[in-house]
Amino acid sequence: NIGSNKKMKFGCMGDPINLASRLEGLAKRYGVGILISGDTRAQLPPHFLCRKLDLVQVKGKTRPIWVYELLDDSSCSDSSSLASLQSRRALVQSYEDALNAYHERRFAAALQHLQ
Repeated sequence: NIGSNKKMKFGCMGDPINLASRLEGLAKRYGVGILISGDTRAQLPPHFLCRKLDLVQVKGKTRPIWVYELLDDSSCSDSSSLASLQSRRALVQSYEDALNAYHERRFAAALQHLQ
């Protein structure tokens, strides 16, 4: 609620709203459908498949944050979907291992994870 007795405006404001707006813009830049922060990722159940994308400095934040692409809700029951899920999780893990090696400036190791 913002305003006076004669004129009021209702809306959302604050740090979470600012971050959501920044993430929306970054999602377009990274070419992904849904981009979430590390804090949001930490609160998701483990069956959600996410891919760590980058460490970014968001305007209005003093520290960089990790951002993740939300790939899907990977809770499945049939065996063919389970095999596909395990394959996708392995691919995401290889990608994240490469990204971590890159951020640690171990470029040869990063390249190995991608091959």
